[in-house]
Amino acid sequence: MLVFGLSNLKIRHKVWETLFVYIFFTLYPDFFRGNYLEYRVRKALRDRGEYYIQPNGQKSTRPSVRTILEVLETVLIIYFNGNLYLPNDTSPKILKMLEWLGFSPDIYTKKINVIF
Repeated sequence: MLVFGLSNLKIRHKVWETLFVYIFFTLYPDFFRGNYLEYRVRKALRDRGEYYIQPNGQKSTRPSVRTILEVLETVLIIYFNGNLYLPNDTSPKILKMLEWLGFSPDIYTKKINVIF
């Protein structure tokens, strides 16, 4: 069992939630959770009046789970001097997709102290 050295219950809950979502969606992308990814992105697009521009240039308000995961697969993380960084030239598509999913780019760069 993983134990995080966090004293604030809200922070601890958010860390567990983020870790669960990350593991759940990356390990089992073609199970029913894919529908939830689509739901979150499509709802955000609808609520904000935005659209996703597909590689062929078409505008879409209904990206598939495959499209969402293909965008997130391209995330590059730099490890330097014990810290994690997203490059300054991270694609706006990646940042927008994370925003539509309800995540901050910090989920890739925040340090989590794990005690075994």
